[in-house]
Formats: sequence, C-alpha cells, structure tokens
Amino acid sequence: MHIPGIRERVRIRDRSGLFLVIRVDHERRVADLVHVTDGYSVDEDVPFDRLLNSAESEDAAPSHGVESESGPTEAARRRTIRRL
Repeated sequence: MHIPGIRERVRIRDRSGLFLVIRVDHERRVADLVHVTDGYSVDEDVPFDRLLNSAESEDAAPSHGVESESGPTEAARRRTIRRL
C-alpha cells in the first residue's frame, strides 16, 4: 500500500503505466488518478492498497522501513531529507 500525495506519480497494482494523483481522500483511503501517457482517462476512487510508488516493483515485498543490503529504503531517505 502506498499513501500518495497530490501531483505524485504512482502505479496501480495489476495495471500498466504511470498515473498522476489529482485528488486524495484520506478518510475513504482512495485517490483519483490520471493516466500519464494518454492524459484524459481518469480512474476515480482507487483504493490506497492498490497503489504502488512509481519506482516500486509489483512483486517486491513491502520493506516496512527496514534497510536492505542495497541501502536505506525510500521512506528512510525521505526522513533523512526532511531532517536536513
């Protein structure tokens, strides 16, 4: 699951392509997305649990903030940047 921000590029599990987040409803845990390549089709009320970070692989297991051998996770990097 990925909790998106507006104007963030994300992927949808079991769909190809990148999507741009245009609306987020945190209470209902859904987002409206525009397909980046065609720019006119809107997917409304996509549940957060179907969303992936644009760099995340669909088969990758969630890391839950634990560092791997390749280095810190994206969440850990974001926390570091915010501290600077």
